[in-house]
Parts: sequence; structure tokens; C-alpha cells
Amino acid sequence: MQEGVAAALMDVRHRAYFLYQSSKSSPATFAANPDQGLRATLDADGYTVATSNHAEAAPAGQLSLKLRGIGRDGILEFMPKKSSSGADFQENKVAYAHGPDFAVDYENSPAGLRQNYTLFQRPAGLAGPVQVQLALHTNLQVAAQPNGQALRLLRAGKEVLRYAGLRAWDATGRVLASRMQLSDDNKTVALVVDDTRAIYPLVIDPLISTPSTIAEPGSKKRTSFGHRIAGAGDVNGDGFDDVLIAAADTFNNSGSVYKSRVYLYHGSKNGLVTTDPTVLVAPANTRAFGQNMATAGDIDTDGYADVLISAESIGSGPRLVYFYRGSSTGLLTETPTILSSPGSNSSDYFGNSVAGIGDIDGDSYNDVLVGAFGTNSYEGRAYLYRGTSSGLNTTPSIIINPAKTGEDWFGVSVAGAGDVNQDGYADVVIGAQGANNNRGRAYVYLGSSAGLAPSPTILNEPHGVRLSQFGVNVCGAGDVNGDGYSDILVGIIAGLGGTPNRAYFYNGSPTGINTTHVTLDDPMAKPGSFFGLDIAGVGDVDNDGYSDVLIGAYGSEGNKGRAYLYQGSSSGLRTNSPITLSRPAGTNGFLFGSVVAGVGDIDGDEDDDIMIGDPYANNRQGQVYLYQGASVAPLPVELVSFTAVASGASAVSLTWTTASETQNAGFAVERSTGGQIFATIAKLKGAGTSTAAHHYNFRDAQLPLGEPIVYYRLRQTDLDGTISYSPVRAVHLSKAAPGFDVYPTVVVAGRAHYRYTGPAVAATLHIINQSGQVVRTQSVKDMAEGDLALAGLPGGIYVVRYQTSDGHFQSRCVIE
Repeated sequence: MQEGVAAALMDVRHRAYFLYQSSKSSPATFAANPDQGLRATLDADGYTVATSNHAEAAPAGQLSLKLRGIGRDGILEFMPKKSSSGADFQENKVAYAHGPDFAVDYENSPAGLRQNYTLFQRPAGLAGPVQVQLALHTNLQVAAQPNGQALRLLRAGKEVLRYAGLRAWDATGRVLASRMQLSDDNKTVALVVDDTRAIYPLVIDPLISTPSTIAEPGSKKRTSFGHRIAGAGDVNGDGFDDVLIAAADTFNNSGSVYKSRVYLYHGSKNGLVTTDPTVLVAPANTRAFGQNMATAGDIDTDGYADVLISAESIGSGPRLVYFYRGSSTGLLTETPTILSSPGSNSSDYFGNSVAGIGDIDGDSYNDVLVGAFGTNSYEGRAYLYRGTSSGLNTTPSIIINPAKTGEDWFGVSVAGAGDVNQDGYADVVIGAQGANNNRGRAYVYLGSSAGLAPSPTILNEPHGVRLSQFGVNVCGAGDVNGDGYSDILVGIIAGLGGTPNRAYFYNGSPTGINTTHVTLDDPMAKPGSFFGLDIAGVGDVDNDGYSDVLIGAYGSEGNKGRAYLYQGSSSGLRTNSPITLSRPAGTNGFLFGSVVAGVGDIDGDEDDDIMIGDPYANNRQGQVYLYQGASVAPLPVELVSFTAVASGASAVSLTWTTASETQNAGFAVERSTGGQIFATIAKLKGAGTSTAAHHYNFRDAQLPLGEPIVYYRLRQTDLDGTISYSPVRAVHLSKAAPGFDVYPTVVVAGRAHYRYTGPAVAATLHIINQSGQVVRTQSVKDMAEGDLALAGLPGGIYVVRYQTSDGHFQSRCVIE
């Protein structure tokens, strides 16, 4: 019964986005979008969209975009037909053909109204990029983002509509550099696409939506929604990263507690799906559920990311961390693994910090770290939980405070540091804000085959300022300069005791973390901004091959708040030119930037995305702002395609093609078993500088044993040493039945090899000639692969039989 009702509701929701015509003779198509609060009229050459406003007779905002033509260098070659060759309807989609040159189609979804221009022919002309020119009419103010990735439409300073999400790709799937260009009179917008060496047909794909803000579903409850945000990874394996957002405990008018909860929002090709999130309510006898959260990575290597969520017990019970596993349907919310404070009391603050840290010991399973800074009179400690094929081992290894002094708050922050010394093992960083008389410290522990090294690298507050509480927050920064070594960021409690507003950046190196720091100063240089209190490594938001970092400053501008995005480069962080992110005009907020987070790639465009929380917005209802990454620069190598395909269970074939190369020294093929730490397995020479297409291939025939999933990426190096990375490809390996083969099949000079893909067992190799006689035997002791003793045998056809106690396998070869 319940399943039937759920299916009916899903069907109703699905049909809400269907397109319709008012009559068969009407050329116009109509669309309603309940999630975005939009209604639209669509036609072959344009559309008009308006926000739904039930409180007023007139719509709150309206935008009309009408196609003027498509061409380049100011010449419009392809013109819209007054009457297209017909509309093709399919539920929430409609396509209009404009002869052999191009087509226009629309898709109505929870993310907004997406309009695609498909160009079947290349517009004439050699100069300049291709342009789709649109006439713009609106009753709103129009503001273009400086990076050309969005138009904001505002009323009284408040954003009402957003024209963004521009993507373009060619027939091979290669993403093309694109931007929006607004005319000086605000009456024309051009979608500009660099189609150099693009293979037609070409798709140009913008999206109209309402602003990218997320509020807690349901009635207003003053829960400080967004007081914690965490990227969840891809919990359902659909290729799009997902997001966790927490809402705090509160009281309603009757005085009863509204229980804290965590919302899981899924990513999609159209962006974040903000409707019908998965809701995880605080379990019985707990509170402060979601006070800290993190992705754990894929702990059990089943292809789905898992998550960690902490909570307090009501009363004097231990603090808890809940481990939820991912699956094809999302998080398995009914059967979490519970990590209980080994101290069995709430005063140790177990779970105040949690982190997925990668694979610290090379056993192919990711691990997690939980801080407990209140242990032993705030001496503090951390607990390391190892991953296994069945999930987390709930018996932890204990990491004690190296200083063994009280009031250090060791474990107040914990984070995965990536691989700071590129040895193939994940490393971690742990903060101790109270150490050294509240100056603070951070400790970097290197991973190894035996686990975390017992002697960490110690980072002290560089300026020795008391009350700076260096280490209150720590994070892995990724590889900001492309040197192959992961980096870290350390925050302070800025503004206390005259402390400057700062954060500190440290580079990785072959010997571990480099203790020489880079200081990031508050760009506003004003006390009380709390710049550096919350920090985050956010991946590569502009897809330039260098990781970026985000720093909050919620006290800026009289507590309105700001955040700063520092971009990576070949020379490190661009410390003098951060991108400033402020609370959008017209919104009612307070402490914007008190929470900052990298949330992965939610829409699969290969640009990582970020979120910023404003938990006191709208009278403590809370609000979260999503900023989607955008590519800003082409790579020195135009990668047309990159594929990794399993060849049975014993090999993976990698192929990639470049359309052009600029000073390309070569490629390194990198492999990972956990998707986080990569090791080089092959190197191929590049073509230098070339405008011709080049094809590359590599066969990985030495796969790690027993791994269900293997990850690959390409590391491209310029002649000047600059490094760029390709997208990551995941290959699911099949569990093949045992097999046996001989290679090469044509044997020269008696040199040949055998390979057996079943379980290692003792066996005998028999070499049999055409007469059926065994001419040689060879014993094999638990060797799945080796050399064949064929030297000296006369030419002819032979059968090689691999005989075990359970049966035999055989293969043929020809000796020349």
C-alpha cells in the first residue's frame, strides 16, 4: 500500500514538469516549474519566463530571450525560421528544428529551464568564436558576472532570476570554453563558444533558474540551517557528488524540542536537486546531530561514498559518531554503524571533529579519524578507525597528544592531508589550539604500510602570538601548485588578544610537510573579521589543474560576512588576488562565511563547487549559498577523449586523443585503488607543440590483486614543468572465471610466457606436440604468471596444458 502511494506521488511530481500546448493550433508551448517557482512560454526562436508570485497580480520578474541569429565575427549566418519544421514533444522536453543548420530544444526539470542550441553545421568564417545572439527584454536590472559565467537579474538589489550554467561540447564530448557576453545597452546577450578544432555538431546549453540558495524544507523553525555543511561524495554512484547540510535542535511555541537533523541533497547533471532531500533525524536519546559531518570516502570499496555524522547523548552518556554507508539508492539510513566514545562520557568531546582521511596504510580501504579534544582534562586525543570490506572496524587505534600536557585541546580539528610526500600513503593533520599557552599547534602524521608514523611534524604558530589558537581548524588543501605533493591549510581564532586575522598555508614535499609557511592575511585588514576561523580545501573550481582554497570571514562588514577564494597556480596560491564572495544583495543574513565547504562536483562538469553557510539568515532560519565552479582557462593539451576499459579481469586498456598540444613534454598514467592517492605506472612522451591530432594508448596488465574498482588519471607535464591533470576514470573489474593463455602465440627464439587468472595453486605445465606427445614438463609453485621452457624445440604447433588437481586449461602456440 505504502509503495503504491509513494509511486503515485512520484508520478505526480514527474508530471508536474511536463510541457503542454493550449491548443493543437497554438505554436507556443507552456511550462510550469514548481521547484524554481517559474512559468514559461516557449517557442521555436525563444522563450519568456516569469517568477510565480501569488501575492501580487503581476509577476515578480520577467525575462524574454529571442534568438537573433548564430554566426561569428559580427555576421549572423544562421537565422531562425519564422516557422520551424515542427515541434517534437517528449514529456518535459520539446525540440524545434530550423532546417539543416540548427535546432533549439528545451528541458524543464527541478534545476530550472534548460535551453539547448544544437549546431549541425559550422558557421562560415575563420575569425573569432561562434556566437548565439539573443535579444534580451526584462523588467529587472541585469548584472553580468565578471567571469562571464552568469547573468543576474535583480529587483531592488535582490536577485530574482539567474541565467547561468552555460556549457558547450562537440560531437566527441569535448568541453569547449564558453562565456556569456552582455552588450553595453543590456539589450543583447551573446553565448560565445570557442569552436577551434571542434567536431560538429555542437551543443550550447544555458540554464534559467532562480538564485542558487538553499533553505530548510518545511515551516520556519529557527534551526540555524547550514551551521554545518559537508561534501558527501557520490553516495549513490550516479557520477554526481552529493551534499550534507545540518539543522540544529530548537524549540517550537509549545516548548517541545524540534530535533536536529541532517539533509542529504543529491547532485545531478542539472545541478543540486533541492527538492525531497533525504532527511536523517537525530536518533533516539541524542541531540546536536550533525554538529560535525564529513564524507568518509568509499570505505568498503563498493563504489559508493559513505558519510560520518556526530551527535551528543542526552544526559551523561558518551558522544557518538554515526557511520552511514552509501548504496545505489542513496544512504542506508536504517542501519548505521555507531562509533561510541571510548571514554564513555560526554566531557571528552568525542566527535567534535571527524574526517575521512583516505588510505593511510595501503590496504586499499579508506580510513577515518575522530577527535576527542576534552580527554584527560583537555589534553586531547584522536581515534583512528580502519576501513574493511564490511565497513569500519569499530575498535580504534589511539593517537595521544605528543606533548602530553593538559589544556592543549589536541584533536579539536582533524583532517585528511592527502599525500604530502607522494609515497602512496594518505597523511593526516591534527590541530591543538590550546597548546603552547594558547598559541596553538598542528601535527602532521605520515601514513605508511604500518599505519600512521608515531613521530609527527610539529607546526607552531609562526608569529608566537598568544591567544591566536593556531590549529583551531585544519584542512587538506589538495595540490595547489601541481607539483604532485598535497598541501595543507591551518586557521586561527583571529582578532583575540590583538591577533591579526590570518591563515597559514604549508606545501608538501618529498620529505613531508614543509614547515616554511605562506601567510594569508585578511584582505580587509580590519580587526574582528574572524578571517581564518573556518577554512576549506575546495578542489579545483576552475578546472585549471591546480587546487583552490576557501577562507571565511564572517565578522567582515559589521558581521554581514565574507568569504575569499584563493586560486592555485604553478607558483602556488594567488595570495594577492582572491575572489571575494559576499552575501547576495537584498538577502537578510548575518555571519555569512561562518561556514565554508568544498562539496565536490555536483553537476559533473569537471569544475568543483563550493557552499557557504549563513546560519543566522532570516531570523536564524539559516540559508546556504551554492557557487558552482567554472572553467576559466584551456589546458595546454586539448584532450578530445580519455577512456579506460576493462579487458576481462586481467587488464585495463587506456586510450586518449589530443586535438592539439602546446609544449607538451609527456603524460604519466596514474592509478589508484581508492580514488584519492595515485601512483605513476607508465610514462609516454608527448608531441611537444603540434596542431595535429595525436593518439595514445596504454595497457595496464599488472592490475592490483583483488580490487573491484581501479581509478586512472593522466598527469600531463609541460616542457617548463607545469602539470595538469585529466578527469579521473573509474573501471569496475569483473570477477572472471579462471583462465589460461600463452603469449605471444607466435614464439620466436623460444621466448614465451604463460598466465593463469585463477586462484594460486600448485600446477604442472605440459608441452604437447602435434602428435599428442608430451615433450616437456614444467612445475609451477603458486605462480600465476611466468616463462615457458620452449627453447630448443623444433618449429611447429604446440599445445600448452596447465594441469592442477582440479582440472586443466590449455592454450596453443606456434614455434617458428
